[in-house]
Amino acid sequence: MAKIPEQIDKYKIEKLVAKGGMGAVFRGIHPTLKRPVILKKLTLRGNATITERFRREAQILMDFRNDNIVDVQDHFVQGRSHYIVMEYVDGFSVKDLLDDQRYLDDCTTAY
Repeated sequence: MAKIPEQIDKYKIEKLVAKGGMGAVFRGIHPTLKRPVILKKLTLRGNATITERFRREAQILMDFRNDNIVDVQDHFVQGRSHYIVMEYVDGFSVKDLLDDQRYLDDCTTAY
């Protein structure tokens, strides 16, 4: 298993949250605000279409403002790696919610 970086750009990394075929997700700390953030790293390289889609995802999400959608705070490239920085929300995953409830109605508030 690859070593988890101590720092990515200006963000101190606390732990690896998840890893998949296209990327990795880290929990980090914003250096001046001292608040937790999530760093989403695109690990799939060599595909310009995927890289552009990742960049567009950051751009589109930065324009959303809704209490039910996490805020995107930053997008940057470090070396050959692309990152999206999002607000950290302590909670449960949609997978856990679906495993528990199977079907959701419009009024679902879980956990």
